[in-house]
Amino acid sequence: MKAAFATDDFETITGHVGRCNGFMIFESENDSFSFIENRENSFTNHGRGHHNHGEHGHHHGEHEHHNHDGGHQRLIDGLKDCDYLVFNHGGFRLIDDLKKNGIQPILTSLTDPKIAMQQLISGSLISNEDLTCNHKH
Repeated sequence: MKAAFATDDFETITGHVGRCNGFMIFESENDSFSFIENRENSFTNHGRGHHNHGEHGHHHGEHEHHNHDGGHQRLIDGLKDCDYLVFNHGGFRLIDDLKKNGIQPILTSLTDPKIAMQQLISGSLISNEDLTCNHKH
């Protein structure tokens, strides 16, 4: 099993996937896991430097619709080898798109990817749906 963790500092789990600096990739085998790599976020509009200021007010945390130009698909393609994407909060459209493409989103308030990965392996990491942004503007 392979899991990606959204991050800004390549040490802790962060929130908004579209604005994160990258992803820490871990892989598990049996009951242990190992760090595989850091992937820079070149998949999302923000990661690619396309901020679209002024187009729709950019209330980050609630607007995932600016990704209709393929931003979610680029993210999915960039993480297609991962079974899970773990992050602190995210938009409902991203969550739906991940699920439709076989990547299980897990929203957590944990910040330590190693603790989260151990819980994922043991089956005790439960996605907190309260961290989903459901604003529809």
